[in-house]
Amino acid sequence: MALFDLAKPGLRKSDAAILRVELLGATAAHMLDGTTITPTGAKTRGLLAILAMSDRRPVSRRALANLLWSRRSDEQARASLRQEIHRLADALSPLGADVIDVQRHALALKPVLTTVDVERYLNATPQNVLKLPEISGTLLSDLSNVDPALDEWLSQQRTRLHHHLIATCEQAMLYQSDPELRLTAATRVLKFDRLNENAWKTVLRELARRDDGGSALVAAEECLSAFRDALGAEPGAATMAIISELKAARGGSPQPHPSPLASGANVPSANADSTLSPPTPPYIASIAFTSGKPRQDGDDIRELSEDIAESIATGLAQFSLLGVVPPSADEGPAPHANSTRESKRQDTSDADFLVEHRLQPAPATASAPSDMLRLLVRVTDRRRGGVIVWATRVDFLQSAIDSHVSGIVTEILWRVALAEARSVASRNADELQPLQAGLRALALMTRGDPSVYTEASNLLHYALMHEPDHPFLLLVSGLTSLLQSCEQWDTIREQSIERGVEVTRRLLQVAPDSVGGKMLLGRLLLTMPKEQTYGVALLEELAAKAAGVDLVAIGEAYRRLTQGQFTEAFDVMAAFQTRHATHPFTELIDSDILLIDLLAGRFQEAASWARARLSVTPTRTSLLLLHLAALARLNAAVGASDSGEMQDVMERLFLIKPDICINAAVRRYTHLPEAARGFLKEALQGSGLPMGLDLPGLTQSDAADSRVLGGVTATGYEGPSQAGAVVPQQMR
Repeated sequence: MALFDLAKPGLRKSDAAILRVELLGATAAHMLDGTTITPTGAKTRGLLAILAMSDRRPVSRRALANLLWSRRSDEQARASLRQEIHRLADALSPLGADVIDVQRHALALKPVLTTVDVERYLNATPQNVLKLPEISGTLLSDLSNVDPALDEWLSQQRTRLHHHLIATCEQAMLYQSDPELRLTAATRVLKFDRLNENAWKTVLRELARRDDGGSALVAAEECLSAFRDALGAEPGAATMAIISELKAARGGSPQPHPSPLASGANVPSANADSTLSPPTPPYIASIAFTSGKPRQDGDDIRELSEDIAESIATGLAQFSLLGVVPPSADEGPAPHANSTRESKRQDTSDADFLVEHRLQPAPATASAPSDMLRLLVRVTDRRRGGVIVWATRVDFLQSAIDSHVSGIVTEILWRVALAEARSVASRNADELQPLQAGLRALALMTRGDPSVYTEASNLLHYALMHEPDHPFLLLVSGLTSLLQSCEQWDTIREQSIERGVEVTRRLLQVAPDSVGGKMLLGRLLLTMPKEQTYGVALLEELAAKAAGVDLVAIGEAYRRLTQGQFTEAFDVMAAFQTRHATHPFTELIDSDILLIDLLAGRFQEAASWARARLSVTPTRTSLLLLHLAALARLNAAVGASDSGEMQDVMERLFLIKPDICINAAVRRYTHLPEAARGFLKEALQGSGLPMGLDLPGLTQSDAADSRVLGGVTATGYEGPSQAGAVVPQQMR
């Protein structure tokens, strides 16, 4: 009887599984009839665990060997891996090849006929997470100290599970309509994170609203004890306010009711807050202008100073993100060195930020023309005592004033947005208004760390649920989708781009003149081969109508890139970087800059830029891939041997994406001309990255000609260690 016949007709897939792998606690494996077939060796159990935790994607032999034998040479590690594969096959006998897919260069745990207990939790959603039993054991508790690399992998997997469960339960806590389930979610969050103030506040509020003051006071004391024991301090002001209200209402004496946190009981609750929030303002902040009097009262300089203020105001208004109070020529502070207080007295608006500028002749030097002007600009936050958010000093000829003013507009816009984001960084998530949640998401995305992308997406989901047509939220949502797509693969990447296009088009319906929206939509459309013509047309129109806006230059670089004008794209982007060496936006588009440098033949610049960015964000596949190509080109061009750095980059790539290969990498750039794709393919071939399969969806076993048993062919030869099948993978 075939092994597949063990799956009885009519059973659900989970019931029909002939192998059940348990990872919560010690590693265990059971057959359909309950027979235990757990491997005895720690390395063998480790091999099974890695396959079971890989989301059913193939894991390359190289990655497996590095995780289980990190202190051995490559040859020894590969030989040991072959032995462990045979031991695993023996342990799982008689299931054999029905549950483990052994390919020449990769292994995978087959779906359908196998189940893994932890997958139910990693795939949990806010809608079903509370239906799962609570986890009592430590993930893979029996695999500690097997190998240093495996210990690091274990830590990552435990952190991954921990963070996913906290985030999922937090969402359930916020969005569940059933009061009992909300409190259950909050209780579970606290079992993972005893210092989670959002969960504590939910518990305290719900118990108080049920008039269950005794349990609420017991929970309040538990909350205070948790923070005092761990931090030697009290919780935040919002939590303490709830506790103070509870004690005041009950005279400060806890009643002898059991705490739901101690018992794990499901306690009914009401909505956390039924009060209507104030309407979200249409802009992230308001900004006004004042100018210092010129040191020389010439009419020309005074008139030019007024024109500069008007130009900055007009430029800021084009982005539809700031509420701009028009500058007035009649107002302005006295020309003292410290004029913040005077500015506040004379400017009668209630704007959040103040742009102050002074125009004067530049000091005469031997090398500078006599008609040079000096412009000093500073942006202050009026709500925080006039703290300077950004300041600059520019010397220029009057003929170049437009380009400098455009650059100032770009800087002000981003500096104000990030200042507003920092102002809500310490606020608890459940205290954020929709606009503040969008600002928090923007701050997270500027980190360039893929591990925070899910949190940013959740914040934007919440914000757009309440304010679906807010221009700023739509812009940040579109930008987030674009940045996420840079670290994603195949189908998931395409879905992110499509989602970005959808929200950005909605933005332009709400704010048709938004320059940022048009540039973002153009950039997204360029990434979609079928929509590329429309993206090019949109960026061309934007360049013609908003030529004075500095960010439009980046759109021009994108347009030239997709049309094969690599040198021109480099020149445009390099000019922007020169004008804005520390601009936050350049860090958001770092992978685009790296790609342009590489295709323009600027291999040294590309490698240097990649090193700088990877020192800050070392887990970005978009940067690692292009850095690898740049290093390979540098080695080919100058004959240098930089194998150490290339090997390090390759190892990082395989750890993040074990099935990485050249064809999968090049498919990310289908929107580029064929010559660009060929260039990237050739460069990556020079790095030693495996070629992989050329057709999406084709597995390595489909293409193999020889019979493979445990990774060894019938002739006993094992090919070079390469990644296996090309499988779509979302970066975590």
